Amino acid sequence: MCSRRTPAPTCGGPRCGVKIRLKPKLDLLRLARHKREKRCYNYLELNSPTGAGLNPAESALAQRGYGADGPNLTGNAGVGKKTDADHPAAGWSLFSGDSMRALLFVNGYPVSREVVARWMQPGAIVIAANGGAQNALDAGVTPDTVVGDLDSLSDSVHADLKRIGVRFLTYSARKDETDLELAIGHALERGAKEIVILSGLGDRWDQSLANMLLLTLPALRAAPARIEDGRHSIRAISSGVQARVEGAIGDTLSLIALGGDARGVTIEGCEYPLRDAVLPFGKTLGISNVLSEPVARVSVQEGVVLAIHIRKT
Repeated sequence: MCSRRTPAPTCGGPRCGVKIRLKPKLDLLRLARHKREKRCYNYLELNSPTGAGLNPAESALAQRGYGADGPNLTGNAGVGKKTDADHPAAGWSLFSGDSMRALLFVNGYPVSREVVARWMQPGAIVIAANGGAQNALDAGVTPDTVVGDLDSLSDSVHADLKRIGVRFLTYSARKDETDLELAIGHALERGAKEIVILSGLGDRWDQSLANMLLLTLPALRAAPARIEDGRHSIRAISSGVQARVEGAIGDTLSLIALGGDARGVTIEGCEYPLRDAVLPFGKTLGISNVLSEPVARVSVQEGVVLAIHIRKT
């Protein structure tokens, strides 16, 4: 019985039929790098600001700075100045707006390409926490940086990513933080104003719970973070914050008090509203509320609640 190999992707440009074949999950990366070379007649497409004419995976690379002249690197030395000479393709990029979004891939359950596309934006920082690099690649995204002790990242993927210039921040396995906490710290150092954690839930309940509790880090008050997996959207709501929960009528919204009773809790746009109520720590009063409007609003005067939005589909 013979096996049929998937055809290698080709450049597809006029007068250019180069085939790229290395590892299947990295073919598009090699193809994108080929297209940015000036000897390819298509390099101008990849160098365009929007990545016009490219497929979504290639367009994402282009939008994150992988143009004909290589990635645009920024850092503490200033926007537009290349830094980190030891990592010439680190891909540090700045979102051209008032905020910068960071996508953090963790080593939990994989997320679909559709979920990633929902949160990807031009100039987004893409960081993988250890084995989350594999989840990123499976979703058609290349991380700018991989952070962690690398115990859950295969040697082959490590080598492939290093070969194309992905930056690695390696830590000892004997450390006081999880790889995700280190990745969050790195995103904040790079100026992220919003953090979306992908593949943050998995079959390790201790890790999943710890990941959710990381949403309460004081440093994240200035850079709101959430865990997204397509169906669940999880974030922490602290005192003085009014949060909007956008979904569909019939979606589930559960609120869980953390670290003590939450006081002055107000819920609007749900089947079971609250007004300046107490959400007791350790009790289930806030579980399984239902959106009665497309947008619900939650505010807390004192304490912290974990808000879990569960989409119907």
